[in-house]
Amino acid sequence: FSSSNFIFFLLWSQGQIKTMGGFGGIVTSMIIAPDNNTLITACKDNTIRFFNISDGSLIKTLEGHLLSVTSLAISKNGKTLFSGSSDKTIKIWDLNTWSCIKTINGHKNLVTSIALSPDEKTLVSGSGDKTIKLWSLPEGKCIKTMSKHTDWVTSIAITSDGKTLISGSRDKTVRLWSLKGHLIKTLEGHSDWVTSVAIS
Repeated sequence: FSSSNFIFFLLWSQGQIKTMGGFGGIVTSMIIAPDNNTLITACKDNTIRFFNISDGSLIKTLEGHLLSVTSLAISKNGKTLFSGSSDKTIKIWDLNTWSCIKTINGHKNLVTSIALSPDEKTLVSGSGDKTIKLWSLPEGKCIKTMSKHTDWVTSIAITSDGKTLISGSRDKTVRLWSLKGHLIKTLEGHSDWVTSVAIS
């Protein structure tokens, strides 16, 4: 978890706490790379940082977004990173060269959440513009826009079989979609914003 400009996490296998710092802004999101030894963080200072989990050292900092980085996704082979940002864009990064190879435009407000389909052929993004977009990969072409939510889409997740997309929103609902963009079901019951969704 993050607090201010530091990250604290527990290495259960070693029974110790690691502290990582050196941030210019609050950490908004983090994922662990497929090698299980690299922590990747998204930050409000517009950067993406890579840390060695074993010793806590900073490996690399990626710059390119114009506003805070809000969400991350990574390919199974650990060679391609996807980042969403408050600058309304999604960037695709080649981690072999540490370079941005594509910038995807299309949302009219900040990108709040991204998810990669299990077959890695589709990237899904949720936004403050109340929409969810499906992007074909590697082209980065928008193939579907879903606009049933009535407020910000705050979080998205894809089932392991790649058939169902789940979205949470400030409109207090959770919606289930087919990965072709068809609304399956709307779940109601929350009295305030849905800030995060996850699948067991």
